[in-house]
Amino acid sequence: MIGEGELVFETPEAAFETVRQLLTKGHYVVMLSREEELWIVNYLYSDLCNRNDVVFMSREEFEEKFCEVS
Repeated sequence: MIGEGELVFETPEAAFETVRQLLTKGHYVVMLSREEELWIVNYLYSDLCNRNDVVFMSREEFEEKFCEVS
């Protein structure tokens, strides 16, 4: 499961248990969000499971700050 991805759950308990048992033990940094009736877990791999290795930000902020390097 190396890399990044998104998982969708119907209950917060299922989302929390997956994060606790699988993702954080596998060196992933996670972001949990709620969309209508679903719980969304986004995850990114980090060697040290360190939140400082990844960036989660709003789309507006990203578009404002991102500049392509050629």
